[in-house]
Amino acid sequence: MITALEVRRQIVHVVLGLLLAILLFHGIINAWIILLFSLVALFLSQRLKHGKKVPLQFFFDHLQRPSEMANMPAQGLFFYLLGSGIAAALYTKDIAIASILILAFGDSVSRLVGPYGYLKYPYNSRKFLEGIIAGAFAATIVASFFVGLSAALIASLFAMLLEGIDIKYKDIKIDDNLTIPIAAGFFMTLLIFL
Repeated sequence: MITALEVRRQIVHVVLGLLLAILLFHGIINAWIILLFSLVALFLSQRLKHGKKVPLQFFFDHLQRPSEMANMPAQGLFFYLLGSGIAAALYTKDIAIASILILAFGDSVSRLVGPYGYLKYPYNSRKFLEGIIAGAFAATIVASFFVGLSAALIASLFAMLLEGIDIKYKDIKIDDNLTIPIAAGFFMTLLIFL
């Protein structure tokens, strides 16, 4: 079931995505600034891993899963910013914003609804179809303000289906915060320009 930690994490997930989308929309930040923030997150991760205090320590203390603290603290933040920055660098402004919002809302809703589902996702025994469908629905709504309903729907559905699969490279799991915005942007670009 959903823990208080997971609810806090998903609230921050949505707020960070909204903040990035708003700042990107108004031209206050760009892809390079987001990628620079990802490097800062990586630096903070290394300090946390070695038991050092960092700015915003309170947030890391209250948002980290215990398993992440041992391997790569702040990994979600690092991959979130990296995926968002890559999407902002690769795609048009509207597609990049829609991709970030798909990550923010789709992934969060999927994680909050999924544990209450009954239909197992065939490609991951820990995920449920209800979560993937709810995530795709939420992501479609927010992304449709920037790319239109059909592109938002198809990109959100594919991104959430991808989120349900554990993608690995040499036994290292690729974080879905990286894959979701890149995949969503790819599908939207394909659909809009075909």
